[in-house]
Amino acid sequence: MGNKLTSIETRALEATQLSAFPVNFMEIRRNVTLLLGEIGRYGFFDEYTTHNFSHVEEMLQIAEWIIPEETKEALTSADCFLLTMSIYFHDLGLLITREEFETRNRAKILLWAENHLFNGADGQDYRSRITEIEDGQRDRFLYQEYVRFHHGSRIKSWLDGSMKGETANSFDVVTEIQKLIGPLPVTAKRGIAKLCESHNLDDIDDISKYSLSQPYGNSRDEEVNLQYLAVILRTVDLLQVSKSRAPSTLFRVISPSNPVSQMEWHKQNAVTRVRKKATVDQEGRTDASLPSDTIEVFAHFFEAEGFFGLTSYLRYAESQLERSFQAIEKSRKQHGGLYLFPWRKIDDKNVEAEGFIPRTFGFELDQSRILTLLTGHTLYNDSTVVIRELAQNSIDAVRLRWGEHDVKANGKIVISWDRAKSELLVIDNGTGMTQEVIERHLLKVGSSRYQDPQFRKEHPNFNPISRFGIGVLTAFMVADSVEIVTVSPEEAEARQISLRTVHGKYLIRLLEKTDVAVSHLDGHGTSFKLRLRPSAKTVDVLSTVQRWIVFPGCTVEVIINDEEPVKIGFAKPSEALEAYLSSHKGKRLISNRDYKVIEKEVAGLEFAYAVSKDEFFKDWALVGTGDTRYRHEIEETPVGTCVEGVAVDFSTPGFTGQTILAIANATGRSAPRTNVARSALEDTPERASTIAKIYRLFAEQVADEVERLTATENYSLSWAVGQAPFIAAPYTSPRAPQADRVAFADSIAQLPLFLVESGGTRKAASLNNLVARGEFWLVEAPLIRSVEDLVREAPSNVTARSIIELTHGKDWLPEGDIISNAMTSSLALETLYKKFELKEIRAKESERRIDAKLGLAGNQGLWLGGDRILARIRKFDARLASLFSEISQRRSRSRLGMSTLWVPLDEIPTSGLEDYGSVDVLRATYVLPGQKIAERIVEFYQNDTLESLMQAAIHFEAINLLRSRAVRSYETNIAMLQRFLQEFGELIDEAHIDTDALLNTVRVSQFRNFDPLAWQRREGDEFDVEF
Repeated sequence: MGNKLTSIETRALEATQLSAFPVNFMEIRRNVTLLLGEIGRYGFFDEYTTHNFSHVEEMLQIAEWIIPEETKEALTSADCFLLTMSIYFHDLGLLITREEFETRNRAKILLWAENHLFNGADGQDYRSRITEIEDGQRDRFLYQEYVRFHHGSRIKSWLDGSMKGETANSFDVVTEIQKLIGPLPVTAKRGIAKLCESHNLDDIDDISKYSLSQPYGNSRDEEVNLQYLAVILRTVDLLQVSKSRAPSTLFRVISPSNPVSQMEWHKQNAVTRVRKKATVDQEGRTDASLPSDTIEVFAHFFEAEGFFGLTSYLRYAESQLERSFQAIEKSRKQHGGLYLFPWRKIDDKNVEAEGFIPRTFGFELDQSRILTLLTGHTLYNDSTVVIRELAQNSIDAVRLRWGEHDVKANGKIVISWDRAKSELLVIDNGTGMTQEVIERHLLKVGSSRYQDPQFRKEHPNFNPISRFGIGVLTAFMVADSVEIVTVSPEEAEARQISLRTVHGKYLIRLLEKTDVAVSHLDGHGTSFKLRLRPSAKTVDVLSTVQRWIVFPGCTVEVIINDEEPVKIGFAKPSEALEAYLSSHKGKRLISNRDYKVIEKEVAGLEFAYAVSKDEFFKDWALVGTGDTRYRHEIEETPVGTCVEGVAVDFSTPGFTGQTILAIANATGRSAPRTNVARSALEDTPERASTIAKIYRLFAEQVADEVERLTATENYSLSWAVGQAPFIAAPYTSPRAPQADRVAFADSIAQLPLFLVESGGTRKAASLNNLVARGEFWLVEAPLIRSVEDLVREAPSNVTARSIIELTHGKDWLPEGDIISNAMTSSLALETLYKKFELKEIRAKESERRIDAKLGLAGNQGLWLGGDRILARIRKFDARLASLFSEISQRRSRSRLGMSTLWVPLDEIPTSGLEDYGSVDVLRATYVLPGQKIAERIVEFYQNDTLESLMQAAIHFEAINLLRSRAVRSYETNIAMLQRFLQEFGELIDEAHIDTDALLNTVRVSQFRNFDPLAWQRREGDEFDVEF
């Protein structure tokens, strides 16, 4: 430890003569030296970071030049004392004993790591990098980072006596610290503690916490500017990156993806100097006497990783300098004072790496070209977005000014268009802009005020529409002249900003708030005036605002050529649909049917849709949008998805086209994000969650209507469930492409599409309900169909089993749950196939009946379909797969496609089908186990070559060709097969199909097909002859 004190320490020593600070200064200095020497003794922070008293001395040396001379003269003795004490004590929270580490709460540390180190996309990268650290070091590294994160709060609690939980475990250390500062008043202890913790926090702007004039005694020399001292402590700690030490703020936010880079930086001891950068005068000569705002860093690395770790850190440090500069300047402007903090930049061009070219490179932007691209047709290709951008910026400002509860009553935006002058004016009574906001965000491309970390901290629940910081640039798509007038309650004067070109400079004029040019803003707000150039595309301002600004949440008016104002937007989605359906165009869509609009809210989503009543069937079904190919008014239909009230997508929510008359508005943190041009939703978890909510609400509507039919219309349950596919038709139609197929399938699984008889009752069931049951029976027979017709028309909810037991006895139906209606709806059948497959087949030819047992499908499945074979062929040769599909579809003899024919991959229990080769059930043909042709198909499929897969496909087609209700002779089958092979002649030659092997397989296979519903004759059937 050096004996010579810095000038700041000397003044701190003098402060101990004041009544506020009656301590032994040199005793504190000696004991802090001893305590800091304990850091690293037990293997923590020891390999690559020095935290002994030399670190304190270097920080004090940096403070000597970081604090400008004129500010140094203005510092009080109390300022110097508290600054010195905070530098002495601030890192003592890093002291870890072996006992503390061994008794740590490992689960708590891992939970902290998950929430702070590993959260988000950057956190996943960080996790993978942690695995690069050796096992023995990994636990220590994580605990070090845990302590590093909390060391500010640790030392604060040790200083001010607020110890609890883990911080109370270091009793000996705390006792020693309290002995040293014991004579200090409680307020002084708390002041030092607050400063020590501040360098680990992000609240430097909070002058209610860091007072600009905190008295600790009765004299001026006992007053302290806590905010300024917190800034200095933070800064000297950031800049103390010498060979012997890296700063305590080195944490995930500094280098979020690479802790290895951090460690390499430490190990290489590469930083040689950090100093004030001399300013160059007008003649290009260095003049150390001139004020500077830049700090320069010198370092030399032998490995690239350390270089990247340091430069990444310096970017973070520069952002903190700028943050501190803004905080001090804001306090000076609002409250006065002589304490200056000029530092804003870090020059790292002298950070070098051995073996690399001795200068660094980075991406550079051609500002002129980038601005031209942004304001041209590369990013925004629609001039109407200029109006939208300005309007949504105003909405954000109004919402911020008035808050969630008052914005509706008080917020106002007026958009005026003067056609004669080609002048657009947008006025809002929002927050207005301060000089800082203008400089840092308004005219800084890519910088959004609402995405600034400090703003988000101060307004955690505010969810802006604007995100990208390029909205004002859109004005130059149509205008070369932009005039902005803005008034902020935070500043004494208003500001008028004049812009003539995106490539030029801009001027700001200060105006009195009483000036006539500001009177229209009434104390706060902003106006944008654009003079459109002659070449700009003419836009319909009213229609544009009506199209984009749907739920503004405040008053929005459009004035065209001084005519009467037109109010824009709606309070909620249901109002938008009601207004449309009561219009001429809406009435034409709905015709004479009764309709109603239903609105639902769920977790940040407002959703409304229309339903209309079928007077014949008495059900309320979702209203479609009609045939959009011929409807010219599509843009006027209130269909789409809005985010924070502004339209983004004009498709039916959850779909990629207009199919259902529905509109959604997503708000809050769970709202999806938009792309830069605001033309689509980004593919994020928020988007997926929003779409899933929409599908779920559609499904709930169908389920609610099925329930209403039974409760209100007195329909039988069977009849009501039978209407579900029709009620849901616009939602489930194949002509409605889903935006998220997985979420859509999940919602379909909630629909009450099925009727299940179990335990003497008949119930409606969804696919999810069936999955919970696991297995059930399906019976196909003419008797069952007749009974189902009776049950559907019965006035009470009787069961098919109760009727059949009366006519055929209790043993006619299989035991177990029975599904009654899978065959009556294509939607139900397709849904069933997604989760279930045949597990057992029983037949009784005399009763024209099949009992099929269905169970949950396994990963591989028990059945092989033609689609899987074609998909495999397509991976080898897409052209060959397409050719095969075309020939197969042209064959008129193919009664079923390959997608409705199945062969067994494993043994399936069957009975009563000894004379048959296949069976029709669930609108498909299933080849029975033991058939040679089926075994050959599986063998070919599993060989998985192009030739073997083509063999499998040809054999599939052969089954489809030859299956028949009647018994055919072998000669007939061969004759049919030979003609079939001629149709595939070119394909057979190209794929080297072994036709002889196919003929031999046909000879030993059975093609008679059992169809329980085939025993029906109509007049004229006697003339049909099956070839």
